[in-house]
Amino acid sequence: MAKFRETRMRFVERFEEMTAEEATRSAMHPRLKKPMRVIDLAHFTAEHDDHHLASITYVARSLMSMK
Repeated sequence: MAKFRETRMRFVERFEEMTAEEATRSAMHPRLKKPMRVIDLAHFTAEHDDHHLASITYVARSLMSMK
């Protein structure tokens, strides 16, 4: 979890360092084959992370209830 947090904090820092011009850019998402703005990427990543964090929480709680 510490490594995950560190990686995500670096990701957020990159957004914070962007200029207004950089933040308005978009690029084609390679798998979805659709253009994504910076804000779309941030939202997509947050939703993806939320899914994994929910799974981790479920597994951790399941293991705790087995004790």
